[in-house]
Amino acid sequence: MSATRTACLAVIAVSLFLGIPAFGENNPDVVKLKAANATFDVALSKRDLAALDVIWAPDGRVTALHPPSKAVIVGWTAVRKSWEGAFANFPEMSVEMKDPNVRVIGDMALVTGIETFRGKLPNGNIVEFLAPTTNVYERHGDQWLLVHHHAGRAPQ
Repeated sequence: MSATRTACLAVIAVSLFLGIPAFGENNPDVVKLKAANATFDVALSKRDLAALDVIWAPDGRVTALHPPSKAVIVGWTAVRKSWEGAFANFPEMSVEMKDPNVRVIGDMALVTGIETFRGKLPNGNIVEFLAPTTNVYERHGDQWLLVHHHAGRAPQ
């Protein structure tokens, strides 16, 4: 992880701990980030790998942790492969984060919220759960790209 990315993640963590307010809902970056996050959910719901290729930063430093993950998945190639596996496990799925909380610090942003996941397994069984989720974005020019996704299964 680069020193800049590490520093930005540290600033985000400290700001969350200290309760520094997020930008207002009408801030252009907040609007873009909410749109980017909604686009991510749509890409997952459509099981669209090509759309994920555009949404994620295409480098070896991106990371993901899915509900069944036993280790951090590192690098776009591995993260993409993890989505391929998820799509194979769920021929039908929908993901939605309502009311995301957005916090922007410099060229990094944190989007947190509760995702609702609903999927159909190949055998026809339905899986539904709530997933507390953190998505970290990094500004690349005028676009916000995902650099980290972490979703965990909420206790039921």
